[in-house]
Amino acid sequence: MHPGPPTTEMLAVTEGRCPLDTPLTEEEMNIFDTFYRDFLGKRMEDKLSLLKGMLLVRRGDLRPYVRYTVLFQGRYEDLIPVKQRDLLLSFPSVNKEVYNLIFSCAQNYGMAGQTAVLLTQDQVGEHLDRTEMFRIDLDSMLINVPSIIPEHKQVLEEFFSLSESEKFEKTLKFTLVMMADHVLLGILPSADKGSTTTIGQFREYLERQFGTAKLEENIIEFFAVGGGYIRGEDNKILLGGRSLIFDPLFADSTKPLSQLYSAQFSQLKFQLAQQIIRAEFPTQEVEIANVKPNA
Repeated sequence: MHPGPPTTEMLAVTEGRCPLDTPLTEEEMNIFDTFYRDFLGKRMEDKLSLLKGMLLVRRGDLRPYVRYTVLFQGRYEDLIPVKQRDLLLSFPSVNKEVYNLIFSCAQNYGMAGQTAVLLTQDQVGEHLDRTEMFRIDLDSMLINVPSIIPEHKQVLEEFFSLSESEKFEKTLKFTLVMMADHVLLGILPSADKGSTTTIGQFREYLERQFGTAKLEENIIEFFAVGGGYIRGEDNKILLGGRSLIFDPLFADSTKPLSQLYSAQFSQLKFQLAQQIIRAEFPTQEVEIANVKPNA
């Protein structure tokens, strides 16, 4: 029997996607919606928050901790004031760390009782205070780091300088990466299969700028939130496509919440990439191609 065309999941694994990052079901998106809009109190149009939040549910190793937050939402609400909940989006590991703190106290002292409640509040509060300090320190350190590092900017400059016919023959990949609230746009040739190498290049750049010792003083965790292509088409520079490694996949993108978040994710991802390119190349017109949901 002749095999059919490869599915998106098969292509994603071939590209290097983590097998744990399975397509998101409508049930999982319902849980995420409660986590994002109800517990965190976030808006759909908040670019950085939605893209970072989607990473927490896209990554299979972090997805259970979004579910636990909703499952034990009452307890989380008692322990984490509204003004501190945004800190769960500071670094990818924070939500997992908070869960471990809460339930290590529960195992040692029980779920109820004044001692357990006070100790848990103290530990979670101290951890989030430290997280906030690390976030502020990292944002301060990165304030002068360009959103497109020099090596990648040169690749874009060369691409933009090509003739219209040459642009049509060439395509670049882009990857959006965040550290705390700082956004980086990675650029690779389309033939490069190692989208994950972008993160290694960012780390090498930061080590050259600040030194290894300085980096080790800070929490350096990357939110690789998504990607796509940059190409010339019909005398235009277009942003489109998706990263088979870093974009969320949906089990059925026609379901209401899956459709909502898939469309919003794609829109905000391209808007952010476009915003960064326009800031670095003010005279260069870049448009967003018609996009389809990440099924």
